[in-house]
Amino acid sequence: MTDEKINKIAGCLWGGKFENIDFNMRKNEINLNICMHYATGKEFHCLSFIGVSTFYYVNDSKKYRTQISDMEPEYDFDFTSLNYVENIKIDVSHHTYDWMERYSAEVNVYIEVWEKVLFIECTGMKLDGKIYNFSEE
Repeated sequence: MTDEKINKIAGCLWGGKFENIDFNMRKNEINLNICMHYATGKEFHCLSFIGVSTFYYVNDSKKYRTQISDMEPEYDFDFTSLNYVENIKIDVSHHTYDWMERYSAEVNVYIEVWEKVLFIECTGMKLDGKIYNFSEE
């Protein structure tokens, strides 16, 4: 898979509103329900990340990460960026608990929504039922 291919597949979702995000740990999936608003009506899509082994959510940049505030209802979460990458390492370490290092990961997808980002390590994605395995692309 390349970043260009993933953007071609998911390009129909740009500007859509996140209706729901479900982290299904039993199925190792992250499911996003996205609503597209058109002058003629609404169109709903389901984007899933499959074979999820890691996900890492970051609220904002390091400086503002802990400043949590509720977003006003009129500010929807717009689908703005989905990227395929290689070699983004997330290291877990602690000076007292060495065992935490075994939970480090190498993510291959990330989604940006405003100042937030969701990093995902997965084997593929599914858009409206059609599966795209990253190793086969």
